[in-house]
Amino acid sequence: MLSKITLAVALAAAALSPVSPIKAQGKLTGAVPLASYTADEVQTLLTGLGIPSLFLTPIYDVELYRITYLTPYRHPDSLVQASGLVIVPLGTEEAIPCGLPLAAYGHGTEASANYVPSKNINDAQALVNVAFASLGYVCAATDYLGLGDYDERVLVHPYQHAFSQANETINMIRATRHFMDSLSHPLNGQVYLHGYSQGGFTTAAALREIESTYPEEFNVVASAPMSGAYDMCGAQADLISLDVPYPTPGYLPYIILAYQDQYGGVLFNDYSDIFVSPYDTLLPPLFYGKETGIGTINELCTPVPKDMMQDSVVSNFETDPNHRFRRLLAENDMLEWAPQSPVRILYCSGDDQVSSLNSERAFNRWTELGAPAVEKNDFGAYNHNDCALFCFLDARDFFDSFEKCPLSGDPAQDMAQEAALAGVLLSPNPVSSTLRLSAGLNLSGEGLRVFDATGRLWFQTVFSGTTTELNLSALPAGWYAVQIGDQVLRFLKQ
Repeated sequence: MLSKITLAVALAAAALSPVSPIKAQGKLTGAVPLASYTADEVQTLLTGLGIPSLFLTPIYDVELYRITYLTPYRHPDSLVQASGLVIVPLGTEEAIPCGLPLAAYGHGTEASANYVPSKNINDAQALVNVAFASLGYVCAATDYLGLGDYDERVLVHPYQHAFSQANETINMIRATRHFMDSLSHPLNGQVYLHGYSQGGFTTAAALREIESTYPEEFNVVASAPMSGAYDMCGAQADLISLDVPYPTPGYLPYIILAYQDQYGGVLFNDYSDIFVSPYDTLLPPLFYGKETGIGTINELCTPVPKDMMQDSVVSNFETDPNHRFRRLLAENDMLEWAPQSPVRILYCSGDDQVSSLNSERAFNRWTELGAPAVEKNDFGAYNHNDCALFCFLDARDFFDSFEKCPLSGDPAQDMAQEAALAGVLLSPNPVSSTLRLSAGLNLSGEGLRVFDATGRLWFQTVFSGTTTELNLSALPAGWYAVQIGDQVLRFLKQ
């Protein structure tokens, strides 16, 4: 593992010459080694999350670092410090000779500065990135503005604010590039974007900003926004404003305080103008203090979120289509654009925190506006927390479907790559009844076994020619793995 002293020397040169605020975005300001894991240790960590080795088998040892970097707060030319987790796979030079792809991740909602990837590396949010890194991706997970090693000038994390979340992700990518340069560890230029819940929104915001502002700087190969609130002033606002209990009521005051900060105090003059007692005095210090987890805040809120609001505020919001809060939510919607790179929207129709209408409407609108390669996978009746594992596994398969090293022109290397590309493909996936397996080579007689997510063998047969069809009607819904020789493929049975 690289020492703090070596990192300091590697970073010193970057700090010598002053640059303009715009050019300083993404400037790497520090790096600290956190931990290292062997591939076997990664497997143990993933098993603790309930992920069997058939569904995700680590290949590489990894090293974890916390980095700090500069990104805008409130204005493009006002830079503050943010932090994030970088995970580097080791020993990849022979298997991935062209350099490593970079996967940027956005985590779910959090209010404590210490419950974020670089501060809590044993949490599931960090371990998702450890898993991706163990498969050959350099992983960059921003802690978000105001969280992690934050700048004291940040009053409150700009929750669900598109400009802030897009740019903290973009600048995390830039800083990770600088960091990898300091390690003399090459990247291949490919960028993959993914994130869950708030991170799904962050992923969409970052992709939109990259494609509209920095198309020449970033080669985004594919993105997987997962269970995000893309229809902020529609589906998500409707869900939170219902007269029934909501699992995470703290989300409503969080976004109100964040927008109040970002938009110059346009929502209220005093906390009592918008919150009823005791929430007008209870809530702001919890979010501004950055020490209380969102779970604790949710428990301190009323089960029905709007019961914390003044009746007049709720009434005006529900009846006035031009209400200022509604206009700000609309300004941060993710619907009115068309992604130009491949996107797979992942979600569950049973989500109890982020309405599945967000994903459905994003898919429909992006398709309507001409997005050339957008698709969606609905994993069914799972709630918000249980949906996450299905989304992460599918995002990994989606990213792995893209070639990491384009054909080089070297005959021996290209033949090896073409042989790898002749592997087995599954369709459709997810599947309801008949699964078709197609191979680039004749695999007659090759053994084929199907396991569920617990490792239980459901049946076995042999491959027939270059295609084989499996009748899966009798299988319960869930994740399964098909093992053919040394190759393992995953599918979802609906």
